[in-house]
Amino acid sequence: MVVKLIDNKDLWDKHMDESAYGTLFHKWDFLRIIEKCSGYRLYPYGIYRGDELVCLFPVFARSAMGWVTIASPPPNMAIPYLGLVMSPIYDKLRQRKKESYLNHVVEEMEAEIKKLHAGSISITTVNGFVDMRPFKWSGYHVQMQYSYAVSLKQPADEILNRFDGKLKGLIAEAEKLPLSIVPADDDMGGFCKALASHYRRSGTPKAAPSPEFLKEVISAFPDNVKICYLRNGDQIAAPIVYYQYKGRFSFWLGWGISDSGLRNDAYVAWSFIRSKQAEGLATLELPGSGQRELCYFKSMFNAPLEYHFSIRKSDLLGSIAGSLRHGAAVS
Repeated sequence: MVVKLIDNKDLWDKHMDESAYGTLFHKWDFLRIIEKCSGYRLYPYGIYRGDELVCLFPVFARSAMGWVTIASPPPNMAIPYLGLVMSPIYDKLRQRKKESYLNHVVEEMEAEIKKLHAGSISITTVNGFVDMRPFKWSGYHVQMQYSYAVSLKQPADEILNRFDGKLKGLIAEAEKLPLSIVPADDDMGGFCKALASHYRRSGTPKAAPSPEFLKEVISAFPDNVKICYLRNGDQIAAPIVYYQYKGRFSFWLGWGISDSGLRNDAYVAWSFIRSKQAEGLATLELPGSGQRELCYFKSMFNAPLEYHFSIRKSDLLGSIAGSLRHGAAVS
């Protein structure tokens, strides 16, 4: 196998659309927006076996005081996962062949990353890609992350019947309140301030994205990413960002940490479940389900777990460099 830098948007996006592991965040334009707004340089790697494109692996690099940090995705960008995307042929292979392909992919990527002299490497993989053994064998620390996946393939009343009785009660209570979901206006600065305030009030250690980043994303993906407000009468109760791609819908920012009670989150979830089920989407993802304090509510949906992984490796100097807030893009 051989690693090449790819500079072909059509080739890249075709692979993302066809692969079971390609997400909206992997799309070419999304990666370029991340590069523009993060201060990291994008390396859009492709791993080939002869003429066959086996894997795409977008990584970002930044140098701080001479120490290089590699990340996929970069920190503080609110991107839930990124990492490698195996080709559609991968899932059709026999297990031994799968392992051979993946071992070679990791070996080739390790060799390529070493050329950047990285002291710290951080990768968060996508849901459903579960074989982390080659990374562990290469010295990475591997930590499992969780999401719930609510199936939307049944009629809305059948979906509701699967919910825990407590959640049904919260939905019934919420529907007696003057709650509504309305699209946000074009004031990205005001929206991001509302999101940051929402996080502070709820005690969530999470940074709101910059207005520039969110504006660029919505401009590039108007059919995939939406921003809205939950209103309680005339008052804004919560800002919400969600995205959808390949039949999956997911809350991205603002939902699931309500600082004004669980009824708001129950109302928002049930409203979107009904509308997205009617649109024909297949799955609702409830992210951030690895935090014990959040699982009390999210487990009420009685949905199965999905898994992804955070994998990290660093030397001492790389750990220090990775903690720095400022740095220059690798050239």
